[in-house]
Amino acid sequence: METLFPLSESTSERFSRSVAELGTFTPRPFRVPEDCALLHAWVTKPYAQYWGLQQADVAEVVRTYEELLSRQGYEVLLGELDGTPAFLMEAYDPATDPLAEHYDVLPGDRGMHVLVGPPTRKISGFTWAVFSTILEYLFSEATTQRIVVEPDIRNAKIHTLNRRAGFRYQQILDLPHKRAHLAVCTRADYVQATAPSDSLSRPNYTAQPEAWDRANRWLVAKAIGEFIHERLLSPEPIADSQGYYITTPEGEARYRFEAQRNALDHWQVHAESLVKMTVSGPQSVEAAAFIQEFQPYLGLPDEFLATYLDEITSTLHSAVYKQGRITASAADLIHGDFQEIEHAMFEGHPV
Repeated sequence: METLFPLSESTSERFSRSVAELGTFTPRPFRVPEDCALLHAWVTKPYAQYWGLQQADVAEVVRTYEELLSRQGYEVLLGELDGTPAFLMEAYDPATDPLAEHYDVLPGDRGMHVLVGPPTRKISGFTWAVFSTILEYLFSEATTQRIVVEPDIRNAKIHTLNRRAGFRYQQILDLPHKRAHLAVCTRADYVQATAPSDSLSRPNYTAQPEAWDRANRWLVAKAIGEFIHERLLSPEPIADSQGYYITTPEGEARYRFEAQRNALDHWQVHAESLVKMTVSGPQSVEAAAFIQEFQPYLGLPDEFLATYLDEITSTLHSAVYKQGRITASAADLIHGDFQEIEHAMFEGHPV
């Protein structure tokens, strides 16, 4: 159950959104310098690398947001969940932004940047709740007709959120500080994308954490084996064990696994053995993140990354769906007809 209160022109404080099992999101104006130490703690963490302030000190954060808030039509809000800071949102008028040099701005366009605060604990659906709250906030202003975003092409996680919310990807932009996708979302796009699912709609399989984890492990294990065979990745043996590891190009993460090495350098990686380690400790194994991390080794052009990640996500959804529909064994299918056998297939192609 959600409650939504219209935005006043003079203040954001009349807007709030309640999300079942999470609480109430309330945005308020970002205060400089009072909120800058908190934001500094967020933007200097590894997950916020695309925010562009990784090496900044608090003073630089203060200067940055003093300058942003001096711009015409620029809005910066700190979103709170039941009184605790949860996200930062920047909204701007593309007509007065350098972005206007790269696309045809329409009346009612509103630009957006989003930064979710680091979680103190993992909460299923939290990031989507934040993202959709921000879109609800922006569309609560009657003059907003389209939301425009220009995420870094390497930012796989935001591409997934954008597509889920109904954003349509338009073109690749070479901006001064990044290579980005231009994407837009109209009111109609957002309403259609977030409408309640019917029986023919694709379920949200990410809400099935165990099945989602198995699907990601299966796909990453398969990818590692294929990429090693194609000599795109070079595994290193782990001393005093039967395992191996591969390290991301920047060295920020290491994947450990056990595998069976077969003839002609074919590798069978055991999905259940996969462990992803970073300086922060063990992390979940996620196929989209894996592809993004190893992109420099894979020869995957930037302009194809978002499309490739969309295909990865579709493959994961298919894998989770198939986990839940085991209806017949091989013995049961011996005398089955073509349609029964094809419907029961998990992988491969019918002949």
